[in-house]
Amino acid sequence: MKTTAEQRAFLTTVDSLNEFCDVVRAGSTTLPLYHSFWSKKEIENARLVQADWDVPETLVPFYGDWHDLICMNIENGSIEMLDDARQRVFVWPSLDEFRKCLASNMQPPNDTSGVIESESWLDF
Repeated sequence: MKTTAEQRAFLTTVDSLNEFCDVVRAGSTTLPLYHSFWSKKEIENARLVQADWDVPETLVPFYGDWHDLICMNIENGSIEMLDDARQRVFVWPSLDEFRKCLASNMQPPNDTSGVIESESWLDF
């Protein structure tokens, strides 16, 4: 797999995006990211089975469940979202454009204290 230094750096650290990214903008649509970005080892292991999943060698998967994937196109540097039929759902023209479209939509956790202020004798 021949990649640029920028591509290698991204693929080596892409799993760090799990800490703050849970949605991605694809055009005018914001899509939830239900899975984790893969670790470097998972990306390396994916190369061994990607032909079994009909993923072209020019694409390096780094997110998904093998049905729906996000991959780096090592020929042109684009990032491609593929569906289960291996059709392109969306293409970001560059790594920078993909990064700009990542965001966090994480909701703060619900109050799990079990205390209902209006029914408590405690002085809040």
